[in-house]
Amino acid sequence: MSIGKIRFHTQLDNQGYEAIFSMPTYGYSVQLVKAVTIQRFTNNVGAFNNGEWDDYRTVDFSVLLPESEVLQLAEFFKHLKNYGYVNEEGSQIFYMSISSGSNFFPAGPDYGDSGRFTVSPANNHSFSTMRTDYFGMFDCKLRLLIHGLQRPNSMTSIRELHGSYDFGDVKGLRDPERIAEQDYRTARNITIGGIPSHVQLNESEFTTTIMQRTTTAKMAELAYYLQKIRTDKIPVETKKGYWLFGPDLPESGRMFVKLLSNEFVFVHEGHDLWSVKIPLWYAGGEQ
Repeated sequence: MSIGKIRFHTQLDNQGYEAIFSMPTYGYSVQLVKAVTIQRFTNNVGAFNNGEWDDYRTVDFSVLLPESEVLQLAEFFKHLKNYGYVNEEGSQIFYMSISSGSNFFPAGPDYGDSGRFTVSPANNHSFSTMRTDYFGMFDCKLRLLIHGLQRPNSMTSIRELHGSYDFGDVKGLRDPERIAEQDYRTARNITIGGIPSHVQLNESEFTTTIMQRTTTAKMAELAYYLQKIRTDKIPVETKKGYWLFGPDLPESGRMFVKLLSNEFVFVHEGHDLWSVKIPLWYAGGEQ
């Protein structure tokens, strides 16, 4: 296939219907949805693991295409609609092939930027009218579900260290941005006559959301770990003066957290730069 192009095709050989078009720009995202049910209880977070085999990933991307390529892609989806190509689960599948070194990671940084992926449309695609600022060019937005991903049994730890932040098995991350929130579990009110009152409802809870930015290699390690960890507490370690959960908890050192979401969106922001938001619940100090 052409270097720097994506190839959609309906068969593994060269006999099927195909469309070849340009790579997406940076800013596309890969969503990991884990088959884990997370529940918030009074001063606790519970998780039930439904099995890693039911996890899935989708990719959302936009491409700016010339007229010849957008017509090819439009015809491909018409052909797919008319002739089916439905697998045993009822998904309308086809194949996406990417040449080596494309720098497009449709299943996430831990699955590489080349090879053949089995995919199906996750929603309706859209084509814009011709752009006025780029004459003869069209915007195309696609969301694809990735099928049949084979997880490696392990991933080699990346030795490059960008900082002193450790998240579980992933060591040496640069300090993430964070938004710390404290839930003091206290009901407050002002009664008649302007008298303040409060009732302590339960123990306080502490949550935070971190925005982790790092390189492709490190994000591959982090994506692998986020899918691997299911219901366990995660040890994290920060440097002095970091205040992961705000000023009410220790400013640094080793502590334990739990994930507050089963969904993670990995954004390919630029060359060798990825980001992901991770919501966390404080599960205790050093043990």
